[in-house]
Amino acid sequence: MEEAKGSPVQGEFVKSDTDTLTTGSPDAAISTCLLCGKMDRSVEFILPDRYCSQSCADKHGITGKKIARTVSCKPGRKRKKRNSLRTNGSISSMGVDEDNLNTALTPATFDWATFMSEENLLAAPDELFPAKCLVTSGNEFVAGMKLEGIDPYHPSQYCVLTVAEVKGQRLRLHFDGYSECHDFWTYANSDEIFPLGWCKEMGKQLQAPKGYASDMFSWESYLQTSGSVAPHSLFTVCSNEFLAKKPAFEVGDKLEAVDIKNKNTYICVASVADTYGDKILVHFDGWEDNYDYWCYYNCPHIHHVGWCQENLKTLSAPNGHSDPSSFTWESYLEETNSRTAPHEAFEPVIEHKFKPRMALEMVDLRNPSLVRVAEVSKITDTRLRIHFSGWDSKYDLWVDAGCPDLHPVGWCERSGHPLQPAITPLEILSYQGTCPTIGCCGLGNVKGAKFSSHYRLAGCPYSEINMNKEGLIPDRLCTKKYSAPLPSPLLEVNYNHISGDAGQALATPGRRKRTGSGKGGKAKRASKESVIPNCSPNGELKQEICRGTEKDNLFSNPSKNISPPAPVEGSKEARLQNYIHNSVFLPAIPVVKRDDEPRGWETSIKLLPGLSRVPFSRVPSWSCDEVADLMATLISPFSHQQRQLIADQKIDGAAFLLLNQSDITSILKLKLGPAIKIYNAILVIKKALKQTV
Repeated sequence: MEEAKGSPVQGEFVKSDTDTLTTGSPDAAISTCLLCGKMDRSVEFILPDRYCSQSCADKHGITGKKIARTVSCKPGRKRKKRNSLRTNGSISSMGVDEDNLNTALTPATFDWATFMSEENLLAAPDELFPAKCLVTSGNEFVAGMKLEGIDPYHPSQYCVLTVAEVKGQRLRLHFDGYSECHDFWTYANSDEIFPLGWCKEMGKQLQAPKGYASDMFSWESYLQTSGSVAPHSLFTVCSNEFLAKKPAFEVGDKLEAVDIKNKNTYICVASVADTYGDKILVHFDGWEDNYDYWCYYNCPHIHHVGWCQENLKTLSAPNGHSDPSSFTWESYLEETNSRTAPHEAFEPVIEHKFKPRMALEMVDLRNPSLVRVAEVSKITDTRLRIHFSGWDSKYDLWVDAGCPDLHPVGWCERSGHPLQPAITPLEILSYQGTCPTIGCCGLGNVKGAKFSSHYRLAGCPYSEINMNKEGLIPDRLCTKKYSAPLPSPLLEVNYNHISGDAGQALATPGRRKRTGSGKGGKAKRASKESVIPNCSPNGELKQEICRGTEKDNLFSNPSKNISPPAPVEGSKEARLQNYIHNSVFLPAIPVVKRDDEPRGWETSIKLLPGLSRVPFSRVPSWSCDEVADLMATLISPFSHQQRQLIADQKIDGAAFLLLNQSDITSILKLKLGPAIKIYNAILVIKKALKQTV
């Protein structure tokens, strides 16, 4: 999502620089008014040193009794005056002390009517929001329910999920087998979550939990260990209305689509990678699936083939195309043996009727567990700039007008979801939160849902160091530390040559983030930290040494420009020098082999002799007794009670292959050593089974 940058909008509350300029005496201290920007002596200001007049204070919500001006700048008296102000001023009615000020300033129920009247805002009408954004009841999901769903970070993946938390109409979903930092928020009426067995019924590939083989995963065996089933009646995709929708696109159809993950800067050659209901998965030809996204038929980001040429826009050719400068749809369609998406499949884009100064409630995308008071600050044909009331405009967000995270005024109260109120100037002046970011209150963490709070700027979602940083949460499916490819120039086809500036290109060279080409022609995102590791065209990892000039050489002698004699190639001194050089200048290249990858069959039977007599092809059809017999050959002693546990838990051959190490220790009450032996035996058998398929 694009983050708006620039100067704050006129009239918004902005934290001003109130550093004093002392010229010898305390009375010479200068302050700046937070509203009008007037600079004057601090002794002339009210609400000490913040507003030049009562009218400016009133405009920022500091109403009620007139606030007395400070009469002295001496530290002791000034502090005493502030304490008196908090006791006798407009806060006195709250009956709280200074330590509980932040808690008292956060109301249990936000008063929308008063707020909109004071800020001169108009509530956005309900009809401006998609119907699913208005739902406030009917969420019967509970924590612990199992379901299937789409990974929002890898949209082509269907995953095994568990409901981790319920807030009103919202759900926090957890990827089974992975860290909580990858959890994500969605809605109970989302059409991207599905009941158990939906993927199998629709012919989709379900990604098994970590530690399980996808081709051998079954819900029946998996549910024996933990979890409950979410009923079909809770899912939108099971409703008669959704089932009546018939796909108008086919997988493989070609179209032109906006790259929404690069700030809507590029329009690229794309294909339909998947469909269900009235949704399609857009995939950019030649790029990895991290840039894919799901959309409806009336999405403003998808266009029929030839739209760019008709509208004098720039079309980005597929990555790896042999001659991008002369790209034409006719030759590309013939080359790929594909068809164009039908014109009639694209539904008309619904024009939004949002206007600036309309109030609404929106999910804070930087801290998605929270919903905040917000307003529309700017609009375009299809997008809105959302401003969180009371926050600096640098935290504004650009979103599509049909964004599912936009809700009308009062949605949180009706659905039972907590609403984060607007920050008032008085709260900012008296802020005493654990995090230095004013208004943050230490809620949320850049490391994901695993941490619900923070107390330092390093963990704050709103700090300058984290605002524009990528990769704060590691990729759930990534097994390498570095992004291998290096940047390459963007290849585009420009149709604006017909009428000069009339078709000005959308793209700006050098701004594209998804650059480079890797194995199989799939391009990967290049990060600033990954310029030394590189991938050759055949995918082999290699190292490049960045050599500087002689004066930049860390080993050069600053006093004498004399180099030591080079050691004889192949000698012990040469090997030692090369080893030292590599340890200093080359980063540690990660081992490609996974830690949980089993050893070969020949090696494993030496470490686990009991495996040599195992007919691995028959293991999936074993009975509980045969599973117990195998465990008895792997570990000793194997008690009768443990054999009985296997029978009680109905761990047959198929269930045995789905066990992970934690299951073995918790269910069979085994210590870590024996559990490791059994788990490695499972990995070896599963690998042997894959080789025979």
